[in-house]
Amino acid sequence: MEISLRGVVDALVEDISMQFGGGIGPSAAAGVPLAKLLPRITQLGPPLLEEPSTNKYVNIIRSLPEVQLFYTLLYSNMPLEF
Repeated sequence: MEISLRGVVDALVEDISMQFGGGIGPSAAAGVPLAKLLPRITQLGPPLLEEPSTNKYVNIIRSLPEVQLFYTLLYSNMPLEF
């Protein structure tokens, strides 16, 4: 869960960074007024709830090697149902 959350947060920070012209990062974020940052964050809310098959953030989680390994191990140990 932590790895998935970190992957999504990194993508969200990158998206916000693009909206501010690439100038926001851990150190630059401290210089952005909260009044400018909050509207950008609220704009990112709806994409988080899009259809899972086309959702950018779900696809980011799916592509994480640790998540792929987790599901590989999970499904490889499940009994076959006939």
